Amino acid sequence: MQKEKKSLEVEVEGEAGSERLGVGIETADKSRGIDVPLNDCHAIEEEDVLTVSLKKPCRLFTGPDCTGHNTFLSPGDHSSKDPIPVIESIFCQSSF
Repeated sequence: MQKEKKSLEVEVEGEAGSERLGVGIETADKSRGIDVPLNDCHAIEEEDVLTVSLKKPCRLFTGPDCTGHNTFLSPGDHSSKDPIPVIESIFCQSSF
């Protein structure tokens, strides 16, 4: 029964045109998933990030509203032993 409900939710989201993506963020203190829209800027406001997990290509920005220095990341898990000091916003694309 849950599978049917899940399929229906995905179908409804697709019809509404609001594509979204789950992004995984890991810091020394916590790990969490963030639901971000595709093809739109989204505030995430994280500090000391160790790992970012993506299923679509994304740009991570040091400033709000997708401003400041940015880094492009392809889909996959991206880790660093030295934490990224701050990620203020993110822009994920549906494709390259």
